[in-house]
Amino acid sequence: MVTTNASLYTEAKKVSSIMKFTAQIYPVPFHTCKTIDLCLDKAVPEIRFQYIRISQAELEKPLLNLKIDTEGSPFKQVMTLDKFLFAGFGSQFIVFDLEHLKLISQMEFEGYFGSFSMDKEDIFIATDSEIYKLNLAGELIWKAGNLGIDGVILHNLAPDEIHGSGEWDPPGGWEDFILDRESGKKK
Repeated sequence: MVTTNASLYTEAKKVSSIMKFTAQIYPVPFHTCKTIDLCLDKAVPEIRFQYIRISQAELEKPLLNLKIDTEGSPFKQVMTLDKFLFAGFGSQFIVFDLEHLKLISQMEFEGYFGSFSMDKEDIFIATDSEIYKLNLAGELIWKAGNLGIDGVILHNLAPDEIHGSGEWDPPGGWEDFILDRESGKKK
Protein backbone atom coordinates (compact mmCIF):
# COMPACT_ATOMS: atom_id res chain seq x y z
CA MET A 1 0.00 0.00 0.00
CA VAL A 2 1.38 3.43 -0.99
CA THR A 3 0.00 6.70 0.37
CA THR A 4 1.16 10.19 -0.56
CA ASN A 5 1.40 12.86 2.09
CA ALA A 6 2.90 16.22 1.13
CA SER A 7 2.35 17.83 4.55
CA LEU A 8 4.17 15.21 6.63
CA TYR A 9 7.41 17.24 6.84
CA THR A 10 6.03 19.55 9.54
CA GLU A 11 4.84 16.54 11.53
CA ALA A 12 8.16 14.73 10.98
CA LYS A 13 10.10 17.58 12.59
CA LYS A 14 8.28 16.82 15.85
CA VAL A 15 9.24 13.14 15.96
CA SER A 16 12.42 11.15 15.97
CA SER A 17 13.57 10.15 12.50
CA ILE A 18 16.38 7.85 11.48
CA MET A 19 17.72 7.67 7.94
CA LYS A 20 17.88 4.00 6.94
CA PHE A 21 18.88 4.17 3.28
CA THR A 22 20.01 6.82 0.82
CA ALA A 23 18.95 6.13 -2.73
CA GLN A 24 21.16 5.75 -5.74
CA ILE A 25 20.40 8.68 -8.05
CA TYR A 26 20.89 8.01 -11.77
CA PRO A 27 21.99 9.67 -14.01
CA VAL A 28 21.90 13.32 -12.79
CA PRO A 29 19.90 14.05 -9.64
CA PHE A 30 17.19 16.63 -9.64
CA HIS A 31 15.59 14.81 -6.73
CA THR A 32 17.04 12.87 -3.83
CA CYS A 33 15.23 10.04 -2.08
CA LYS A 34 15.64 8.55 1.38
CA THR A 35 13.77 5.79 3.17
CA ILE A 36 13.10 7.00 6.70
CA ASP A 37 11.44 5.63 9.83
CA LEU A 38 9.16 7.92 11.75
CA CYS A 39 8.71 6.71 15.32
CA LEU A 40 5.74 8.38 16.96
CA ASP A 41 6.35 6.85 20.36
CA LYS A 42 9.71 5.37 21.39
CA ALA A 43 8.01 3.59 24.30
CA VAL A 44 5.87 1.64 21.82
CA PRO A 45 8.32 0.56 19.08
CA GLU A 46 5.66 -1.25 17.02
CA ILE A 47 4.05 2.12 16.24
CA ARG A 48 6.29 3.01 13.35
CA PHE A 49 5.78 4.29 9.85
CA GLN A 50 8.18 4.21 6.91
CA TYR A 51 8.27 6.80 4.17
CA ILE A 52 10.19 7.53 1.01
CA ARG A 53 11.11 11.22 1.32
CA ILE A 54 11.61 13.01 -2.01
CA SER A 55 13.56 16.29 -1.88
CA GLN A 56 14.99 18.82 -4.30
CA ALA A 57 18.63 17.87 -4.76
CA GLU A 58 20.14 21.33 -4.29
CA LEU A 59 17.97 22.49 -1.38
CA GLU A 60 17.26 19.19 0.42
CA LYS A 61 13.78 20.65 1.02
CA PRO A 62 11.22 17.83 1.22
CA LEU A 63 8.71 17.90 -1.63
CA LEU A 64 6.75 14.75 -0.90
CA ASN A 65 6.61 11.72 1.37
CA LEU A 66 5.30 8.35 0.18
CA LYS A 67 4.07 6.13 3.01
CA ILE A 68 5.11 2.53 2.37
CA ASP A 69 4.20 -0.83 3.87
CA THR A 70 7.40 -2.84 4.38
CA GLU A 71 5.93 -5.83 6.21
CA GLY A 72 7.29 -9.18 5.08
CA SER A 73 10.73 -8.08 3.89
CA PRO A 74 13.70 -6.23 5.32
CA PHE A 75 14.78 -5.20 1.82
CA LYS A 76 14.10 -1.71 0.44
CA GLN A 77 15.52 0.04 -2.61
CA VAL A 78 14.78 3.43 -4.17
CA MET A 79 16.13 4.99 -7.39
CA THR A 80 15.21 7.91 -9.64
CA LEU A 81 15.64 8.19 -13.39
CA ASP A 82 14.53 11.32 -15.20
CA LYS A 83 11.12 12.23 -13.73
CA PHE A 84 10.37 8.78 -12.30
CA LEU A 85 10.92 7.20 -8.91
CA PHE A 86 11.32 3.40 -8.74
CA ALA A 87 10.92 1.72 -5.35
CA GLY A 88 10.84 -1.84 -4.05
CA PHE A 89 9.75 -2.69 -0.50
CA GLY A 90 7.82 -5.36 1.41
CA SER A 91 6.18 -7.41 -1.34
CA GLN A 92 5.77 -4.51 -3.79
CA PHE A 93 7.40 -2.49 -6.53
CA ILE A 94 6.15 0.93 -7.65
CA VAL A 95 6.83 3.47 -10.37
CA PHE A 96 5.93 7.03 -9.33
CA ASP A 97 5.80 10.11 -11.59
CA LEU A 98 7.65 12.90 -9.75
CA GLU A 99 6.52 15.59 -12.19
CA HIS A 100 2.79 14.89 -11.84
CA LEU A 101 3.03 13.37 -8.32
CA LYS A 102 1.08 10.25 -9.16
CA LEU A 103 1.50 6.49 -9.02
CA ILE A 104 2.12 5.05 -12.51
CA SER A 105 2.51 1.35 -11.75
CA GLN A 106 2.32 -0.95 -8.73
CA MET A 107 3.19 -4.66 -8.58
CA GLU A 108 2.40 -7.04 -5.73
CA PHE A 109 4.57 -10.17 -5.39
CA GLU A 110 3.53 -13.48 -3.86
CA GLY A 111 6.78 -13.52 -1.90
CA TYR A 112 9.05 -10.71 -0.81
CA PHE A 113 10.87 -7.99 -2.75
CA GLY A 114 14.65 -8.50 -2.83
CA SER A 115 16.32 -5.94 -5.11
CA PHE A 116 16.18 -4.41 -8.57
CA SER A 117 18.63 -3.40 -11.26
CA MET A 118 18.01 -1.20 -14.24
CA ASP A 119 19.58 0.23 -17.31
CA LYS A 120 18.32 2.75 -19.85
CA GLU A 121 15.82 0.25 -21.29
CA ASP A 122 14.71 -2.27 -18.66
CA ILE A 123 14.07 -2.90 -14.97
CA PHE A 124 14.87 -6.33 -13.50
CA ILE A 125 13.32 -7.16 -10.13
CA ALA A 126 14.54 -10.05 -7.96
CA THR A 127 12.14 -11.48 -5.39
CA ASP A 128 12.40 -14.48 -3.10
CA SER A 129 12.06 -16.90 -6.04
CA GLU A 130 11.59 -14.97 -9.31
CA ILE A 131 12.91 -12.30 -11.65
CA TYR A 132 10.58 -9.84 -13.39
CA LYS A 133 11.48 -7.77 -16.42
CA LEU A 134 9.64 -4.46 -16.80
CA ASN A 135 9.96 -1.57 -19.21
CA LEU A 136 10.69 1.88 -17.76
CA ALA A 137 6.94 2.62 -17.61
CA GLY A 138 6.60 -0.26 -15.12
CA GLU A 139 4.81 -2.62 -17.54
CA LEU A 140 5.58 -6.34 -17.18
CA ILE A 141 7.51 -7.87 -20.10
CA TRP A 142 8.16 -11.34 -18.62
CA LYS A 143 8.48 -13.26 -15.37
CA ALA A 144 10.98 -16.08 -14.74
CA GLY A 145 10.03 -18.29 -11.80
CA ASN A 146 11.44 -21.22 -9.88
CA LEU A 147 14.90 -19.66 -9.56
CA GLY A 148 15.23 -20.23 -5.79
CA ILE A 149 13.15 -20.62 -2.63
CA ASP A 150 14.63 -18.01 -0.29
CA GLY A 151 16.27 -15.31 -2.37
CA VAL A 152 17.35 -14.47 -5.89
CA ILE A 153 20.32 -12.23 -6.67
CA LEU A 154 21.14 -10.51 -9.96
CA HIS A 155 24.87 -10.52 -10.72
CA ASN A 156 25.20 -9.19 -14.25
CA LEU A 157 22.92 -7.69 -16.91
CA ALA A 158 24.69 -8.52 -20.18
CA PRO A 159 23.35 -7.47 -23.59
CA ASP A 160 21.92 -10.94 -24.31
CA GLU A 161 21.73 -12.66 -20.91
CA ILE A 162 21.16 -12.19 -17.22
CA HIS A 163 23.44 -13.89 -14.69
CA GLY A 164 22.20 -14.56 -11.18
CA SER A 165 21.93 -16.98 -8.27
CA GLY A 166 19.03 -18.49 -6.35
CA GLU A 167 19.12 -19.86 -2.83
CA TRP A 168 17.70 -23.41 -2.76
CA ASP A 169 18.99 -24.77 0.54
CA PRO A 170 19.24 -21.97 3.13
CA PRO A 171 21.54 -20.94 4.50
CA GLY A 172 24.15 -20.86 1.77
CA GLY A 173 22.75 -23.28 -0.83
CA TRP A 174 23.07 -20.93 -3.82
CA GLU A 175 22.90 -22.12 -7.43
CA ASP A 176 23.86 -19.97 -10.43
CA PHE A 177 21.59 -19.47 -13.43
CA ILE A 178 21.64 -17.68 -16.79
CA LEU A 179 18.47 -16.28 -18.39
CA ASP A 180 17.89 -15.08 -21.92
CA ARG A 181 17.41 -11.30 -21.62
CA GLU A 182 14.64 -11.10 -24.22
CA SER A 183 12.50 -14.09 -23.20
CA GLY A 184 13.44 -14.83 -19.56
CA LYS A 185 13.99 -18.50 -20.35
CA LYS A 186 16.80 -20.43 -18.64
CA LYS A 187 19.84 -21.16 -20.80
